[in-house]
Amino acid sequence: MEAGVITKEVEDLRHDITSLSADVSSLQKTHNEILQEIKQLEEEEERETNKNTNQTVIEDSTTDIPEIMKHSHFDPSISVYFKETAEKETEKEDNDDDDDDEKDTEFIAEPTHTKSIQEELELKENILYENIFRMVGITAFPINQYVFNADDELMGIRFDRYASSTNTFQPPHYVILRQINIYSEKEQELTIERKTWSVYKHTLPNYVPLSDYQKLLDESKESIIQFTRHVRDFLTKIQYKHDKLDQLLQLRRKQFDLPNDSPIISNIERDLSCERIQITFKSKNKLFLELLLSTDTIEVCTFKSSISSSHKQQLRFCESILRDCNISDIIKKTRSVIQTLVSHNLIE
Repeated sequence: MEAGVITKEVEDLRHDITSLSADVSSLQKTHNEILQEIKQLEEEEERETNKNTNQTVIEDSTTDIPEIMKHSHFDPSISVYFKETAEKETEKEDNDDDDDDEKDTEFIAEPTHTKSIQEELELKENILYENIFRMVGITAFPINQYVFNADDELMGIRFDRYASSTNTFQPPHYVILRQINIYSEKEQELTIERKTWSVYKHTLPNYVPLSDYQKLLDESKESIIQFTRHVRDFLTKIQYKHDKLDQLLQLRRKQFDLPNDSPIISNIERDLSCERIQITFKSKNKLFLELLLSTDTIEVCTFKSSISSSHKQQLRFCESILRDCNISDIIKKTRSVIQTLVSHNLIE
């Protein structure tokens, strides 16, 4: 009896050992798979680290360098008068001479990749400085003396305008000032009485009253400052009007509780000086608004439409809102006009 019990217990133990051996084999297999995964992850991490290290070496050299901004060169019509052209020609001649010398001289050339990076960094730095100077709005430049006599006194001035509606610099305008002699007749002889600064060349638009501003110039540097400030202020006011009109184009129908979110003004026609304006509203009936602007004010305001005469009174009222309005208030006043037109179903 006892022998049978012992035999049964031995069989049970053998069965348990077999089960445990199978479990150990399974666990060992899982262990090996985990070790393999760990090894693969370590290799992948090492490759990623090496890749990031290589990228960091390149990226660190340009971390503090800003992206390339708009770089405007001198206007072609006057570029010959500026120093930049002469320097480039001189540099080209020097390079030609250096090339001849280098043919007979052994040297270790700088790697092309390193040279291109240095040139790009220098270009970005120059562009950054240029845009910093442009923020002021008025910049003086040296003049190419090879175009003039050695005794001539010259000064180049650049005027920059910033459009707030698009957050961009507009094409700059240039003025070249030159000192001229003012003669007087004494004892039947012409003698130099004094010198004065005069506008020699410029790229200013025709609507700038340059002849009036030129009267401010004399031989002093203070007169140049006064001249440049007047020109700059005039250009800034013109650009301000353009910015305000561009903002009007951003008005949407939903802002006036109208269906859909399309622009409520379909088009604004204007001249370069922003004096004569025609605004076209989106409506079933043709509705135009004609404005005559001075430097700071709406001088004349007239509605033209195919709307019935019963609404003429409302249109006259809208004209009175805008007439004599300051340019700085044109957005607010135009919103009031549109609200009135909507309330009377002139715009649906």
